[in-house]
Parts: sequence; structure tokens; C-alpha cells
Amino acid sequence: MLDRCLPLAARNPRPRLALFGLGSLAILFTAIALTLPAAAAPGQAPQTPAAAPSTTAMPATTAVKIAVADLEAIFLQSKSGIAVQTELKTLQDSAQKELEVQAARLRDLQAGAAGKGPEEQRVLARQQEDIEITARRIRDDAGRRAQKLEQGARGLFDAEVQPIFEAIQRERGYDLILAKTAGIVVFASPTVEITADIIARLQEP
Repeated sequence: MLDRCLPLAARNPRPRLALFGLGSLAILFTAIALTLPAAAAPGQAPQTPAAAPSTTAMPATTAVKIAVADLEAIFLQSKSGIAVQTELKTLQDSAQKELEVQAARLRDLQAGAAGKGPEEQRVLARQQEDIEITARRIRDDAGRRAQKLEQGARGLFDAEVQPIFEAIQRERGYDLILAKTAGIVVFASPTVEITADIIARLQEP
């Protein structure tokens, strides 16, 4: 069984010299001749071998120093970010109370609709539409006010954080600081993350 697994040459060993015929010897002699320098003709100076090409290494390119910062996390921890979150929560609570009043009116209206005639049903339908319009206005007004508050806060945040970014860039020699945004920065090593440093400087007294 073991004998079947061996190569044919291993099962039937032959003397190694038997593998070389005349053709093989001719190829071998040709290869040796090609590796020997050609003899110079009488009266002719021997040829000087060509110089090998220069292998001087090119200077290495200077690496670009990059940092990454999570602007949203920094904003939420900044003074302007904390202040606007409080204002937005107050606005949201106020709008929610107004919407609850309208929801209670609608429930009362629907509860009293049972057994009403066609004319009364039309009146109730108009009243229900008025309630829905009022609720929509409350939501839209709250949304516009929230957007305005956030835009103002982000403007203050930009003015607040820009000098800190510039200072860190000068101190550490960064060539590029990227905003850590989904879809743009897929992965960032902790060694290039400066979010915590920015937040710490923002919270300094």
C-alpha cells in the first residue's frame, strides 16, 4: 500500500547520471559558455563590463499628521450646547402641554358625536378640523423656534471652539483635523482622537 503512494521515480530508482543524455549535456555546455566573458581578439582591448544602475534611495515622503474630533459630542458638552438643550427641553414641554389640551378637546368632541344628526355631525367635523389645525400650528411653531435656538447656539459654539482647535493644531503640529462624521470617517484610531481634549479645554474655568 505504501508503495502505491510513492512517486514512480521513488518506486523505481535509477542512477542519477542516467537522467542526462547528449541533449542535456549540450544544453549544460551552452549555459556555461554564456556565463563566461568573451575572449578579446588579438590586439583588441578587453571590454569593460557596463556599470550597474544606481540604486540610490529616494528620500521618504513626510507623513501627514491627522487628528479626528467628534463635533456633535463636543457641542453637547459645550456651554452653548448645554444651554440650548435646557431651552429646547423647556420649549418641548410647553408645546407638549398645549398639544395635550387639544387632544383632550378632540376626545370630548368624539365622545359627544354619538347619536348626532347629519347637521350636527358636520358641525362636529368642522370643529375637529379646527382642533387638528391648531395642533399642527403648535407643532410647526415649536419646530421653527427649536431650529432657531439651535442655529444660534451652534453659531456661538463655532466661535467658542475655533480658538481651541487652532491652539491644539499649533501645539501638536497637525496638518489636518477631520470631523468624525458617519459616512466620512469610517474608523479612527484612539491615537488620533482629540474629542476629549477639546471638551476638557471647553470646560476649563
